[in-house]
Amino acid sequence: MSTIDSNFDETIQIKHVKECDNAEKRCIDALKRLNLEPAVPVIFDKKQATRGTVLAGDQQVHVVANVYGLRTQKRNIHQYHLEFTKTLSRAHDGKYTFPLVQDDKFNRKTTDHTAYQNRFMHQKLLAAFALKYPAVFGADPDVFCYDYAKTLYSLVELTSYNTPMILDEAETQQAIQRPFKVNLLLKKPPNNVFDVRDLTKTATTDLSEQSSHIIRFLELATSRHASQHPEDHVMYEAKKTYFMEAQNYGFTSPDLGNGKYLAAGASKTVACVEGPKNKGAPAVVIDSKKTPFYQSMNLLEMICKALQTRPDIIPNLVQWEMALKYVKRLECFPVYGNRQDSSIVLSYLSEAGALNTMMELDGNQISIAQYLRQRYEVQLRFPQWPLAVGIKKIKGTRVYIPLELLHVADYQRVGNGNITSTDIATIVKACAVNPSIKNTEISNCYRSFSFDVDSFMKKAGLIVLDTPLGVDGRILKAPQVQYANGNLYPEQNGKWRLPKPAKQFVAKYYHECRNRGITLGEPVKIWSVACGPLPIENAFADASEGGCEFILIGHSDRDNNMHSYIKGMERRYSLISQCIKTKTINNVMKKSPLSLENIVAKTNVKLGGINYDIFMDNYPIDPTVLFIGLGMNQPAGGMIVSAEPDKIRGNSNDSNTSSETVAPQSTAVLGFAANDGVHPNEFIGNFFFQPANRDEKIGIIDSLLVEVLERFKENRKCSPSRVIFYRNGCSEGAYANVLRYEVPVILEVVKKYAPDAPISVIIPSKMHSFRFFKPNINPSSRSDDQNIRPGTVLDCNVVNHAYSEFFLNSHLAIQGTAKTPKYTIIYTSEKEASLDMFERWTNALCYNFQIVTSPTSLPAPAYIANRYAERGRQIFNAFPSSDKGSNGNGSNGNGCGSNGSGNGNGHENGNGHENGNGNGNENGDDNHYDSYYVKSLQHNYSKNLFLRDKRINA
Repeated sequence: MSTIDSNFDETIQIKHVKECDNAEKRCIDALKRLNLEPAVPVIFDKKQATRGTVLAGDQQVHVVANVYGLRTQKRNIHQYHLEFTKTLSRAHDGKYTFPLVQDDKFNRKTTDHTAYQNRFMHQKLLAAFALKYPAVFGADPDVFCYDYAKTLYSLVELTSYNTPMILDEAETQQAIQRPFKVNLLLKKPPNNVFDVRDLTKTATTDLSEQSSHIIRFLELATSRHASQHPEDHVMYEAKKTYFMEAQNYGFTSPDLGNGKYLAAGASKTVACVEGPKNKGAPAVVIDSKKTPFYQSMNLLEMICKALQTRPDIIPNLVQWEMALKYVKRLECFPVYGNRQDSSIVLSYLSEAGALNTMMELDGNQISIAQYLRQRYEVQLRFPQWPLAVGIKKIKGTRVYIPLELLHVADYQRVGNGNITSTDIATIVKACAVNPSIKNTEISNCYRSFSFDVDSFMKKAGLIVLDTPLGVDGRILKAPQVQYANGNLYPEQNGKWRLPKPAKQFVAKYYHECRNRGITLGEPVKIWSVACGPLPIENAFADASEGGCEFILIGHSDRDNNMHSYIKGMERRYSLISQCIKTKTINNVMKKSPLSLENIVAKTNVKLGGINYDIFMDNYPIDPTVLFIGLGMNQPAGGMIVSAEPDKIRGNSNDSNTSSETVAPQSTAVLGFAANDGVHPNEFIGNFFFQPANRDEKIGIIDSLLVEVLERFKENRKCSPSRVIFYRNGCSEGAYANVLRYEVPVILEVVKKYAPDAPISVIIPSKMHSFRFFKPNINPSSRSDDQNIRPGTVLDCNVVNHAYSEFFLNSHLAIQGTAKTPKYTIIYTSEKEASLDMFERWTNALCYNFQIVTSPTSLPAPAYIANRYAERGRQIFNAFPSSDKGSNGNGSNGNGCGSNGSGNGNGHENGNGHENGNGNGNENGDDNHYDSYYVKSLQHNYSKNLFLRDKRINA
C-alpha cells in the first residue's frame, strides 16, 4: 500500500505565504538596525531636472511610438462595489451562505481557466440582476463598465444601493447553470465620484496619492468591447487579450508539440504621459503578444507526448519528476461520473498507481482501480501510471484520479517550468520579428479592440486616436573605447572590432592570451572528462591540488544542465572556470576569429583585468563616482532543482526539518555589481539570497552597501564623489517600496562613508509595452537597419507626466524589434540635476561590459548585476539542500598569482590578495542575520577574497 504525505503541498504553500508576509518585516528590521523609520514615498520631482540637450556629435531624430492618444471629456464617473454571495440548499460547515468566489487560503493566484470562467460568470449574473431589478440599474446597460469582480463604474448616479437582491435557484440555473441562490448587494463607497480629467490636473510626487483608480477605469473602459466578445477574445484581465481566431488579425498559432501551441494576442495599458503639449495626457500603449498555451486534450496523452513515451510503459523517476511539473496547478475535468462539469486543480502526483493506492470504502481498504470499477464501471487501461492529486480535499480526504480519466481544461497558459528549449526556439522565432512586421502587428492589435464601436466609450466621451504618437529625440555620440595601444573606437553603429584579430584557432587560445598581455602560465594538463557530477568534481579537485587557478572547459552544446554544477564547483574549490561550447570552438577554427577574441576578452575579465577604457568628450565620468547595479533572480529564473525525491514523494521520516531551511522554490537571488575595484571601469560583484516575494523588497541592502563601500575605500584610497544606483528587478508598482524602505538605508549607510556625496537611485526597466520605430521603414532592409539606432534617447512626449524618465536605446538590435529600456530617476540629491548627465553616463556605461565589442541594452553595473544573480542561482541549484557549497575558508591563503593584467589598463601587479583567508564562522553580534544571510555567506564570495576580487561570472 502506498502512503502519501497529503500535507506536503500545503506545507510548502504555507511556508511561502509566511515568507512573503515577512518580506516587509525584513525591510523594517534593516531600518531598525540603523535606527530609521520607513520614509514617505515621494519620488524625485522632474521639474527639478533640466532637459537633455543636443551637444556636439549628437544627431536629432524623430521616431514613432506604439502610443495612441486618449481624448477625454469632463465627465463624472460613479464607482460602486458589488458583493456577490451564494446560498446553498444544504449547510456546509454549519453555514449556508458563502462568497460567490472564495479567496484561496494560501493566497495563490487563481488558475487561468477558473479566472476566465469567473469573468463570464460575473458578467452573466450582473446582466441577470440588471434585467430583474430595473429600478436599481435602469434600462440602459451601456452606461456601465464592469471589472467582472467587485467594481462597477457608472455614467449615471444610482440611487438604490444597500438593497439586497436575489436570484433564486431557477434564475441562477438559467443564467450560469448552477444550482444555488445568488445574492447581490450594491454598495456606495465614500468618495465614489471622480472626473476622468482629474488624472492630469495635478502631477503629485507622493506615490501614495497617485490617481491609480482613474488609470484602472480607463484600462477597463478601453477593453470593454473586447471583454464582451468571448468569441474573439480570451481575457483574464483588462490589460491582455488572446485571439480566438488569430488569423483574423494577421497572426498564426504554431503548434509547439507536446500538447502546447503558441497563441497570439495583444497587451494594452493606459499611461499618463507628457503628450505633445507637455501638459499631461492619458494614452493607450499597445503591443503584440505571443504566449504558449496548453491544448485541451487528454492529460495522459499530453504527458506521454512531453515525456516521449507510451502509456503502456511505467514511468521512471526522472519521468515522474517531469510529469510532476506538468500537473502542478493544472486544471482538468474528469471524464467520468456526475461531476464532469466541475474542474479540478491538480497539486502533485502519487508515488504508486491505481492498483496500489488504497482508499477506505464502507470500512474496507480497496484500491483506486477497484473503486472506479465498482462505483462508475470504469475499467482503467493504464493503472500503472501515478495518480493526479487534487489541491482541494473532500471531507478531509485527498482526491486521486488516474491521468487517463482527466481532460485538460482550455485557456491555460504554460508555466515557465514546462517550456522546453525547443519551445523557446519557436517562441523566439515567432516573437523576434523585424520592426516593419512588428509595426503591422501593433496596428492589427489596435484594430482588435474596436475602440470606435463601443457604446460605453462613446457615451463617456472617450476616443482613442488612430494615429500613433511621434517623438523627437537625440542619438547620443558614442563614447570612445580606448585600448592599450591607443586605438580609439567605436563606429557610430555601436560596434567596433578588437585590435589584432585572431586569424584562426591554430594560433591557440594560450598564445592569443599572451598576445593580449594576459599573464598565464602554460597549460598544466589537457584531458577529457565525462559529463557527470563526479567526474567534474574530480577534475576541479585535481586542479586545486595541482595549484591551478583557472580551468577552461569545452563542452557539448547540449550539456546545459551541467553548467550550474560547474559553477558550484568553481565556488567550492575557489577555481575560476570558463565554459566554451564546441560550436564556438568550431567557429573559431573555421570561420570566426572574432569568437576567439571574445573568449580571450572574457578570460581577461575573469582573471581581474580589463580590456579597454571608455572616454567621453561631453560630460566625462569622474573616476571617483561609485556606480552600483542591483539585479533580482526570482525562483522561476535559472534551473529549479527540487528537493530530494524521497521528500517530494512524501517518504521522508525526518520530522526535525529546520525552520531555517532555505528552499529553492521560495528563494530569490539578489545580484549586485559595482566599480569598487582598483580601476574605475572594473565592475565586480557578489550575490545574496533572500525570500522570494512578489513586491520585490530587498531586506539586506545595508549589508550589501557596507561590503561595496568598504571595498571602494580599500581599493581607491578615497571616498566616492557621488553614488549612482541602478536598481533592477523593480516594477512601477514597487517604486513606493523602494522609496519607503531602501532609500533611507542607502542614504544612511552612504553618509557614514561619503557624507557629501550626492546619491541617485535609477530604476532601469524593460517591463513595459513601449516600442519605438523609424518613421519610414524599408521592409527589405536588414533588422539592424530597420531598428532605431544605438544611443537614441527620448525624454519627452511619451515619458510619465509626473516622474523624471527617459528611454535609452543603447544597443544594436540585430534580431527582432528593439526593446528600449526605460529609466526612472526615483531619487536624487544632486543639486543641479541634469538629464544630460544621467542619459550620457548611462549610455557610456552600456559600452563597458568588456566582453563583447558592442554596447549592451543595460548599463554595465545593472547588466553585470543580473549576471551575478544568475550565477547565484546556479550555485544555489548546485547545492539545493545542503550546506556543502563552501566551508568559508577563503582561497586557502593563495593569492591570484596568474591574475590577468589585460591588454588595456588592467591591474599592474596582478597579484590579487596575498592572504585570502576568509573567516567562515564569525561570532560577532550578528543575531539579526537570518538563515538566508547565513546561507548567502556559505555560498557567495564575501568570505572568499580570491573570487570576490574577480568578475568570475563574466
